[in-house]
Order: sequence, then structure tokens, then C-alpha cells
Amino acid sequence: MTKREVLKLFGVITNLYVTDRHFAAADEAMRDVWHEMLQDIDYNLAEKAVGAHAATNNFPPTIAEIRRFCVKAEIGETAEQAWARVLYALKDSAYHSAERFEELPDVCRRLVGSSSVLHEWAISEDGTSVSVARARFLRQYDIEIRKDVERKMIPQSIRQALEAAVNVNLLEGGAEA
Repeated sequence: MTKREVLKLFGVITNLYVTDRHFAAADEAMRDVWHEMLQDIDYNLAEKAVGAHAATNNFPPTIAEIRRFCVKAEIGETAEQAWARVLYALKDSAYHSAERFEELPDVCRRLVGSSSVLHEWAISEDGTSVSVARARFLRQYDIEIRKDVERKMIPQSIRQALEAAVNVNLLEGGAEA
């Protein structure tokens, strides 16, 4: 999101919350903070987040509420939908497991483990390993998604700065976190 789009978003918030003048009277410092915190978010998605928030809340949204809506909207799949992607990949994994594995979303790849696991499931004849894998996958999927949401709640620029600071600290002999 650009600084101009942040101003546009402030206008939307001002129009939705006519009794709250904080966004209409926003100074440059407030605009800069909001831009820094939302610059990795698509404006159209943020505008939808503000609208959804306004439909159920009497007070304007915080940065965290906008980010949470946007991050969850980007993930979008349920555990069952994600498992359906894995099953689709299984159909061709007896011979092309590496290619099918790479086509899976990141979270599915983390939960499956490797293309060789996909291959093993594809060639198993009893079906037990796939049903056990499905149960494990469904249990772990929501946990992984929660981790992803929490990680993505922190703006990308701040995550990168934190990671760089941790790496510098480790290189200089600092304590590990």
C-alpha cells in the first residue's frame, strides 16, 4: 500500500465512522506509521477489511485488525481443502512426485514433508498410510496456519529488520533467543 492509498483508506474510515475524527485529522506521523505497518498489504484487501470491520464494530479498526483480516483472507483454505490439494497431487505422484510436491502450497509441503513421502503414499496399496496421513495432516494444518498468521501479522519490513538484528547479534557472539 502506498502513502496515497493510506490517505484514501483514512478517508474510507472517516466516512464509515463519522463521529470519530482521528483519521480525518491524522498528522504526518500517524500517516507514516500506518504506511509502515500496512505497506505490504494490498489496498483493495485492506479496504474490504475496513468494510467488514465496520459491519460489526462501533469503533474504527486498528492496524492489527486490518492486518489479521488481510492475512486470513490470503490463506483462505480450510484443512479439508488443503488435503484435497494433496490428494490431487497423489494421483500423479507414483511417477511425478517431485513436480506435484513443488506445486503444493508451502503449508502443505511442510506438512507432507517431501516428494518421497508423496511417492510412498501414491504407491501404497493398503490405503492405511494415506488415511493416517490425512488425520495427522488435518490435525496439524490449523496449527501451521495459526503460526503463519502470527508470523504474517508482523509487517514484512519489520520482520526483515528483526531477523537481521538477530543474525547480527548471533554473529557478534550474542546469546541465542
